[in-house]
Amino acid sequence: MLSIHINDLVIFANHGVFHEEKVLGQKFIVSAQVDCNFSSGVKDDHIDNTLNYAALCQRIEQIMTSQSWDLIESACDAIATGILHTYGSLIKHVHITIKKPWAPVHMSLDTVGVSTTRSWHTVYLGLGSNLGDSTDILNNAIGRLRGIGSCVQLVSTSSYVKTAPVSPIPQPHYLNAAVAIRTTLTPHELIAQTMAIENALGRERTEHWGPRTLDIDILAYDQLVTDDPIVTLPHPLMHERGFVLQPLAEIAPLWVHPLLGQRVQTLLAGLKK
Repeated sequence: MLSIHINDLVIFANHGVFHEEKVLGQKFIVSAQVDCNFSSGVKDDHIDNTLNYAALCQRIEQIMTSQSWDLIESACDAIATGILHTYGSLIKHVHITIKKPWAPVHMSLDTVGVSTTRSWHTVYLGLGSNLGDSTDILNNAIGRLRGIGSCVQLVSTSSYVKTAPVSPIPQPHYLNAAVAIRTTLTPHELIAQTMAIENALGRERTEHWGPRTLDIDILAYDQLVTDDPIVTLPHPLMHERGFVLQPLAEIAPLWVHPLLGQRVQTLLAGLKK
């Protein structure tokens, strides 16, 4: 993997909690490590197929001076995500450090600083609906996923699959789909977005295992394994659910479950036996 390093770029900006910092401004020192996906530019020695260092520095300065933040943590994250969104698939990871030489701590020091790393992540979502016009609802949900912004890129969408409900509660059949996205959002940030879409399309959580207008589950986030009460990854029941595996096998048949060590197509075949 090729990495580009920008070290100690000096930028004058107006960030800080205190009024004087916002009015007078001060010097910040920004460093970036950008891990790239491209190789053609290196092989053919052509700048158009790589990242231009000067343009990268200008983009960092543009983001850093685009508004006034209280926290350099916020500025740091804005630069990291902004670079990812600007250069898209050319970049795999970006690591940003911001140092503040004139921090008002009333002690002798060189700098204070913060760092963050942001990356593109491959995420698989499961969508289901069995109330209302389910086709329209799924179309609307996918459109809203696409419309979240540059932090989410829609990669592929399965066909819509009609499935019987897996529930002791009598209810209509479901329409299910799977969606692959690339995102810079964390799992918690992403689930906040998916829940907002559910709510916007009339989701009501009144009955466990009951019918619903829309359900969006995060099935997998890269190969991440978590036991988080808000978002457990991979989805703890996905390998037992044909209505999840069938559409997922259309778009990611070779994805390997990090705990079971089996591909989606293998898990689906096992359910059909």
